[in-house]
Amino acid sequence: MKHARGHNELKPISLTGHQPFVLGSLPMGATIVDALDTLYMMNLEEEFNEARNYVVEELNFDQVRHISGGMFVLGATGPQDPWFQRGVEITRTCNYTYAASVTQLGPESFTFGSGVEGVPLKSGHKAYLLRPETVESYFYLWRFTKDEAYRIAALKVVQVYWLHFFVFKALEKYARTAGGYSGLKDVNSPESGHDDVQQSFFIAETLKYLYLIFSEDTLFPLNRWVFNSEGHPLPVHNEVWLGNDIWPKPFAQPTSCSRLSGN
Repeated sequence: MKHARGHNELKPISLTGHQPFVLGSLPMGATIVDALDTLYMMNLEEEFNEARNYVVEELNFDQVRHISGGMFVLGATGPQDPWFQRGVEITRTCNYTYAASVTQLGPESFTFGSGVEGVPLKSGHKAYLLRPETVESYFYLWRFTKDEAYRIAALKVVQVYWLHFFVFKALEKYARTAGGYSGLKDVNSPESGHDDVQQSFFIAETLKYLYLIFSEDTLFPLNRWVFNSEGHPLPVHNEVWLGNDIWPKPFAQPTSCSRLSGN
């Protein structure tokens, strides 16, 4: 994070800060701010304290993301709710675009119809910007269903060998650079190179949800925490509304990989 200090994002190849980002060009230290709770959650005390000191001493706050299947699932009342099924279907489609690409990483957008099935056609749509929405959906659907399919899908992106230590597969092979992780210009053509931008949401969301999907449900249980649009956990205090029940309740016992396979 040292190269992104004072900037919104990191350019991991040139080891410099990147000012313009998805919310505009105002310098808000987005990478460090977004990383705070991830560092705290992973017990990286030294890095957390350094980031916190930056926010306290240097940061001045005077100054559409993609739809994920997990959002539909969170709004559903149960597994038979049409919105739950729609969330499963969206996640299955996103998983397909990951699995079908050369890098096993999903594009910005893709097209269906006229003999085309989940393929990015326009040059600007072929990129992978380290986005979290697909792995976020894996996380929520794992918590709801305990279907191992979602953990297996996540394993194609990341492999956990030891607590707080990640050995990346697709991300490590294609997105890792000397100074961090960079987006790809074309998920089906690795030789096209990187965009030299590590988006701030990569630490705040992508890494966080990959970490949580392999953690115990007692770590930030969904009946006591709500994750906002940037993946930051907010505590739920309304005990009267929640009562003593755990919500959301798992909809099923651990199952096979049926949901993502479409069988």
